[in-house]
Amino acid sequence: MPDNRKTCHKKSLYILAAAAFYNDETIKNLIWRLKYRNEKAAVAPLAKILIEHLKLTGLISEIGPLKPKNTILVPIPLHPARERQRGFNQSFLLAEKLAKNFNLNLTNSLSREKNTKPQAEIEDFKKRQENVIDCFSVKNIDEIKGKNILLVDDVSTSGSTLNEAAKVLKKAGAKKIIGLVAARAF
Repeated sequence: MPDNRKTCHKKSLYILAAAAFYNDETIKNLIWRLKYRNEKAAVAPLAKILIEHLKLTGLISEIGPLKPKNTILVPIPLHPARERQRGFNQSFLLAEKLAKNFNLNLTNSLSREKNTKPQAEIEDFKKRQENVIDCFSVKNIDEIKGKNILLVDDVSTSGSTLNEAAKVLKKAGAKKIIGLVAARAF
């Protein structure tokens, strides 16, 4: 099981909480089926992995870093054009399962303004960072301000997407941000 850790350095805007490694063939297959074959049935086992990870680590608890009463779930949004093409946002579907299981509020206050090239199609780390610059905004600052955020995505390959989203959420007044992903590739 991957560690919960600051991604690049101590000044990182979020803590990465990855439930597994992307080189695990089962995890990779589930994510691939969900994102590229539109098999929503893959949401249930991925959500179960995330739920178990949260329970094992105690991230969401009265004694953990995220207290349930002051924590909200924020899924990484897709651009509306990509969501229409895919038919759903996989991060939102995962966040819905987490919200139900942990009785947490889920918000769509984070939106994607730029229809960027998929990160999976970009190999260079610097180009991944550049690809997502200024692609997010917060629609409702009141939902974010003063809250701890569980930022949900399916996979983190470079951390660029989570970092850019965390930057916007921090600017909107978010307190602690944990980037929760089913798998990390680094």
